[in-house]
Amino acid sequence: MIELAILNGFHRQTVSYGAILFEISRSACGLPVKDAACDRFFAAALEAAEENDSASVSAVHYSIANHYRRPATYLRSLRHYNRARRLRPSYLKTGYFLRDLGGLLYEAGHPRCAAGAYGAALGSSKDPMLSFLLGDALFRAGALDAAQVQFETVATEHPAGVVVQEATLKQHVCAWLRDLAGRDRLPLERRTAYAAMRPDGAEVAEQLRAVLREIDGLNPLAHFNLGIHCRDERRHCDAIPHFLTCAFMQPGDLEAWSNAAIGAFALGDAESLTEILSVAIEHNGADAYDRFRVDIAAQGASAEALTKLDSVAVTLIAEAQASHPGAFTMRVLDGDRYEAFTIIDP
Repeated sequence: MIELAILNGFHRQTVSYGAILFEISRSACGLPVKDAACDRFFAAALEAAEENDSASVSAVHYSIANHYRRPATYLRSLRHYNRARRLRPSYLKTGYFLRDLGGLLYEAGHPRCAAGAYGAALGSSKDPMLSFLLGDALFRAGALDAAQVQFETVATEHPAGVVVQEATLKQHVCAWLRDLAGRDRLPLERRTAYAAMRPDGAEVAEQLRAVLREIDGLNPLAHFNLGIHCRDERRHCDAIPHFLTCAFMQPGDLEAWSNAAIGAFALGDAESLTEILSVAIEHNGADAYDRFRVDIAAQGASAEALTKLDSVAVTLIAEAQASHPGAFTMRVLDGDRYEAFTIIDP
């Protein structure tokens, strides 16, 4: 298909260019085969673009960067982002480029650099979602006050939905962490923290608190184990933010989400319970609710309570499934304008 597409000129930056990449993305072939096809297509696209101008070449590099934005190929993606902005320096004044670059840096584990990109993007775009992304990067960088300001902006300016729910939860966690640590900027020595902790997780609560105060204020294991301590002492108000911090640092941790939700259920806090389940489902799909339901049933929740929870979960799961994660965007030069094509993985 690729050779035929190139033969017919579809590798040139037209609407057909985006259509071919869309067809590759939805192919049943494995990822290595898709990448090989894209490499051949992008090589032809670069060759054709070089016949035009640097802006055309830059747009192809931008598309390549977005295509390879996944854990195994982060460095490759970053190299193409750099090539794109070197060929077209004005990219650094556009919100969409800075947002994409910030996303890559965040996913690659560089929250401070990501915050710089998101902050610059806010200078050219007042999209509340950028405030959420900036807040998230600042949170992971341990800058609690600055993160809380961004989450407050989202809570007041973004349309109601799961983004607002997550921003609200993170806003509360930022304030709670600041009180716990006694400062607004957290230490983040992750390796040192794990070296100081026992492999069997048998530290007493005060040892774990010392790790959070002095070494790594966002350590997910320390927060989870302290959450267990608080839960066993029925101090759910303290257990919930410990579990939420763990979940925010490890969004795929179903056990952390479940324990946070169980704490809200134990307190009879329906609003917090809905927020926690909604955000957990947004990150993990129906598996998040399934885990919570198994855990809460094992703790003796009544059939009536489970029925009510199931009813709420049906709505939350449907809302989460209506979103489309896994998209990447190409930008195609059309005269002096750039047309955007967003491809969603099937």
